[in-house]
Amino acid sequence: MEAVSVMLTVLGARESPTPSRVPAMLARSLAPLRRSFATSTSTAIARRSAWIASSVLVLVCAALARTQHPGSPSNGASPPATQEASAPANEAAPWRAERAAVLSQSIATLEKLADWCTANEAFAERDKLFELVLRIDPEHFRAHKALKHVQTRDGKWLPPEKTTPSRNFNPAAAARFPTRMREELAPCCAALLALVDRHDLDGLDRELLFDDVVRFDPEHPRVRGERGETKLGDVWVLEETVRAKERRPQLKATVKRALADAAEPHEFRAEEHDPDCGLEWKCLLGNESVRVFSMGERDEAALFARYATATLTTVDALLGTPDLARQPFSLYALKLATERSTFLANHPQIEPAQRPALANAVTVGLNVRGDFMTCAQNAEERLDTVVRQTIAHVLTVDYGVLPQTAWAFEGIGMYLTRELTGTRMTYFSLPASANAAQVKLRKQLVSPKANWMNEAHEMLESERKPDLAALLRKNVDELTIEDLLYSYVLAAYLLEARAVETPRILRSIGDGMSSENALRDVLGIEIAVLDARVRRWLSERR
Repeated sequence: MEAVSVMLTVLGARESPTPSRVPAMLARSLAPLRRSFATSTSTAIARRSAWIASSVLVLVCAALARTQHPGSPSNGASPPATQEASAPANEAAPWRAERAAVLSQSIATLEKLADWCTANEAFAERDKLFELVLRIDPEHFRAHKALKHVQTRDGKWLPPEKTTPSRNFNPAAAARFPTRMREELAPCCAALLALVDRHDLDGLDRELLFDDVVRFDPEHPRVRGERGETKLGDVWVLEETVRAKERRPQLKATVKRALADAAEPHEFRAEEHDPDCGLEWKCLLGNESVRVFSMGERDEAALFARYATATLTTVDALLGTPDLARQPFSLYALKLATERSTFLANHPQIEPAQRPALANAVTVGLNVRGDFMTCAQNAEERLDTVVRQTIAHVLTVDYGVLPQTAWAFEGIGMYLTRELTGTRMTYFSLPASANAAQVKLRKQLVSPKANWMNEAHEMLESERKPDLAALLRKNVDELTIEDLLYSYVLAAYLLEARAVETPRILRSIGDGMSSENALRDVLGIEIAVLDARVRRWLSERR
């Protein structure tokens, strides 16, 4: 591993507004920061390096385009999450004792139903009932014996070493069973829902009781409706799962159309205001969106111009057009380290004191217009960087979503880059303190064949799952590899399943609202419930 030390600072600060016009958070972001990144020389993982400098830089541009709304929350640290969102509700809450009583009373009904199943040779349904009994009373002797569990000397119950699933030998009785179960357990369901209403439960507390109800009545209309669920074939899934299934082909079609319709770049001549970078450009190509100054081949320069334009078109189609007309930005495409050295030494918006820190930079943001330089090792990395830089420019300037809002900045950037280029090369490397599990996860994610959704599903169902409320408050340099992966999944959930709400969430964040409050207000659910829905959506999406 090669260590790259990067100075995060604002290039072209001469164009910035006066400090009095910049919110305190933005002013702090302009201070020089030193960060260390690890770069891989053997895998296709691009380095962030000074790329983040352009993101810090755009804070100035965001401040010019936006003013913080009077009375709106600070975009700094969010207030602590509610007890419900960060931890299970108080176990001593009165409704919990009432719930336990209702469930305990339901055992007699479940046993009665099990007897009916036995008499009617619906043995598979009988076993499901006894499994429900054990969820309520883990020591229920009859249920354990019916399921052929073995009790050890110390009193523990163990499933048999070899199990043969029970079968329904009376299909007609098995077909009648769901209706019978619904009718017999209707009083229990009504009692549980009465607790929800009487105690005005919401969030995870309400979800707990809803879980009880659908175990007794899988088709319960109120619970399925209030949970925002629908049938996909014979299976109940989240409405988001159905919307995302319909949305993904549309998103891919949007990207394909944007690439096909991107304006063909044409040659242009450098103008007097263009900086003298000390290089003899081999190719100058541009269109209404971008001007490419390239030291490489014409075909690659044209490719960069088309992809930058298509990226803007795609983001506009997904998130809405910006409030202000965009000005074309300049893209300086280099290939050799010597060209980068010459560029850094001569570009007027790079101060001499900044040059040593940028010596190994793969990409550098230059000014409030969004101009940037890229000097990645190969064509695939250069294209990935071009698209990611363009997305970062849109997020910061058009929406005010800054690197401080790491989950959105990283997650949306990686997700949309993947849709446009098929690659996910631009993200933070691991800190030196990474543990073995994090090193293993990064190695898996770096592979071109990696399925990030599968990796995320495994992680989010394990003890390594990041706390979502804490993740929403993190800056980019605080993210772990697990945070990064969850950010990617959350971005996918929002762009695929909550397409209407996502622009409102981003604009609320850009206007100064914390991520927690923006997500809670726009989606209408607590963060803990959002966490549960995202994880369920991911399991249904795979």
